[in-house]
Amino acid sequence: MSERSSVDEIQNAIDGFTKGLDTLDKKQYDKVYSLLKDLSLDSDGKIKPTLENLKVIQRVNNQLGSFVDSPMFQEKVLELSTALNTVQQLQTKYYKNVFDDFTQPKTIDKINELSFDSLVDQLTKSGIDENVVNVSSKLVEQHIRDGSSFTTLVDELKAQMIGNDKIPSRLISYSKQIINDTMSGFARNYHAIITDDLDLEWFEYVGALVASSRPMCIVLVAKQYIHKSELPSIARGFVNGFPVSREGFMPNTTGANFIFRCAGYNCEHQCVPVPSIIVPQELRDKFETKQSK
Repeated sequence: MSERSSVDEIQNAIDGFTKGLDTLDKKQYDKVYSLLKDLSLDSDGKIKPTLENLKVIQRVNNQLGSFVDSPMFQEKVLELSTALNTVQQLQTKYYKNVFDDFTQPKTIDKINELSFDSLVDQLTKSGIDENVVNVSSKLVEQHIRDGSSFTTLVDELKAQMIGNDKIPSRLISYSKQIINDTMSGFARNYHAIITDDLDLEWFEYVGALVASSRPMCIVLVAKQYIHKSELPSIARGFVNGFPVSREGFMPNTTGANFIFRCAGYNCEHQCVPVPSIIVPQELRDKFETKQSK
């Protein structure tokens, strides 16, 4: 089983978590809409600035945050622990297959635990409040206080809570990013530890390409093998001497942290350390020549 399997497992975890969330989104929206129907409107269909209308804001806020208590949602979050364990097992198996006498570093279990704690916090506590619940709450409050068109409020809220043919709901979009960034971060951290422990010099850039793949990922997947001496220039936006867009990169990405970050938030690729023997001899000779000069 190749290291590519851990990349696939992360995508499987994202797909499993988001499956059925559209139904949860729809139920939540319907409940919020039933509260909004109590708003008093003027003859032009605009929301009146009355005390009763302002009281609706708090009732809506309470409803918006209730989905995290859904048994289905809570179960999905707990299942991410199993997915993280699977990623860890796949990576350990990969390293045992390619490096003689490999032993899993003692710190990996703790990093796994911290990664899951982060997922729980971001998907059920402060993260979900700030990035999902409060976004919709502020939208509702703004439109009610501004006396906006009721139709405009409903249309914008529906786009956020349910999404459309072009974009997913706020909940699904946020969940995808958090799961990918956290689980990929765990996997990349594992890679970084092994790189240091074994003093490895070569990496393989792995992961599937999709329509939304960033320019740097497209170039590096095609390049496939990366020598550690190339990481600083890649972080600056140059591959094989040619400029490549740094679109999506996290601020302050450097050669020292590129294998942690790859092409930034929501990047679905990994920079996997590999034994030099699998790298084409011609490519190895090129870098050995450079280092000998």
